[in-house]
Amino acid sequence: MPVRLSGDIAGTPGAYVIGPAGMVQLREGVIRAAIHVHMNPAEAEHYGVKQGDLMRLRIGGDAGVVFSRVHVRIDGNARLNVHMDTDEANACALHLAREFELISEKGGER
Repeated sequence: MPVRLSGDIAGTPGAYVIGPAGMVQLREGVIRAAIHVHMNPAEAEHYGVKQGDLMRLRIGGDAGVVFSRVHVRIDGNARLNVHMDTDEANACALHLAREFELISEKGGER
């Protein structure tokens, strides 16, 4: 399954969706969403990043990890918020973590 940002579905596999009202065939659109961070323009300025840049996310703790290739998505209505899938969250014991650090791929830590 390809890892993509939401909405980037060109050339991806399809699927059948079956529910109580019947079945729908999707010709494409099955992805695993890429880890990404939403932020507003002021937060982007703080981190020194722009739309489409990549960051790293360090999660501390007993099962600490560093996620690379965290895609930046900027929107005037956003507040700093990282989206990752359940497997990524479980891999770093996110529910127990108390240390978080976003790091610009350009070298600036905040």
